Amino acid sequence: MKTRAVRRTNAELLNWLRLLFHKFNRQFFGEKLPVYEIRVELLMAGKTMVRLRNGKILLMPRGNDFHGVCLAGDELKILIDSRCATLEDECVREILLH
Repeated sequence: MKTRAVRRTNAELLNWLRLLFHKFNRQFFGEKLPVYEIRVELLMAGKTMVRLRNGKILLMPRGNDFHGVCLAGDELKILIDSRCATLEDECVREILLH
């Protein structure tokens, strides 16, 4: 499979990530993963805030910026950094699988 550097819009990245999630769920997890909400947004350590289902706000911890964050438990959200739109396909796949 060829990898390529691309420039996707956030909407294109989101659509592709949703397809990949379903593909990986079948391929690696036998469709046993729950349905996650996938969002593409700018993730900056110590600056990005995520509103949780219970109404509370989660501040991304300080340190390195993130490529992606998985909120399991009651949240079931996968947040992917919008800057990933410029990464090669294989890198984006690895971020989602991680």
